[in-house]
Amino acid sequence: LKLQELFFPCQRGVFVVTSVLNGISLFCLLKKTPPNQFGVRVYLIAVQEVIIILSSVYLDVLYAPIPVFPALACYCAGHLCMAGWSPHVVVMNRSPASIKRQRKSLIVLFVQIAVPLIMIIVPAFTLFTSLA
Repeated sequence: LKLQELFFPCQRGVFVVTSVLNGISLFCLLKKTPPNQFGVRVYLIAVQEVIIILSSVYLDVLYAPIPVFPALACYCAGHLCMAGWSPHVVVMNRSPASIKRQRKSLIVLFVQIAVPLIMIIVPAFTLFTSLA
């Protein structure tokens, strides 16, 4: 309970800071974007509005999830939960085949990230050691 009492002010503080930063970013998108980037501006405004609604309002105010440690879970303490509307969380058991596919895709992702880095780091290291 003590951690929960400390978590609420921190969550409200994060909400205030993100609201101010989201307001500044919307102002910059609306007023400071050059006219030749109108198409990108519309897309960025839409993304910013989705972030404001989902992250700031939905999580910080309406549901206000409180983590329960050491379990990977949380419970709801926001305005909608107090009104009786709780989010439904579905926990699915994964089959061994889906776990194997997920591991394989993570390995492929790692290779896609690591190979270009190695192609840059190894020649750069060789060049700098030869210069030294």
